[in-house]
Amino acid sequence: MSEFYTDLADTAGELLAEFGRPLTFTRSARGAFDPATGTVASTASTYTLNGVVTKFKNSEIDGERILSKDRRVLVDGRGQEPAVGDTVQIEGKSARVQDYMPLSPAGVAVMYAVQARL
Repeated sequence: MSEFYTDLADTAGELLAEFGRPLTFTRSARGAFDPATGTVASTASTYTLNGVVTKFKNSEIDGERILSKDRRVLVDGRGQEPAVGDTVQIEGKSARVQDYMPLSPAGVAVMYAVQARL
C-alpha cells in the first residue's frame, strides 16, 4: 500500500512543480551564548519547496487562531519538513510558519499544509 502513496507523493510533487512555484523557507537556529560579547549566535539555513499559496476562506478566519492575513501554503512532501517558526517568502514579504500539518497516509508524506502569517 505504501508504494501507492509513494507514487501519489511523486504525482503531487510533479503537479506542484508544474503549476506551483518555488518557495524559499528559512530556518534559524540559536547557537551558544558568548559571554565575551553578551550575545547568542544564530545561524540561518534555507530550503526550497514547490508549492501553491492561497488565502483562507472567510468562514475559516476566526480572528484568533487564523487571521485574515494568514495564507495556506501547500508544499511538496518529498523535501524538507517545514517547522513552526520557519519563515517563507510570500508576495515579497516574509511570513512566519504558525502551524503545519503533514498529509501523510500510511506514513508517506504526500504534501504539507502550512499556515503562514504575513
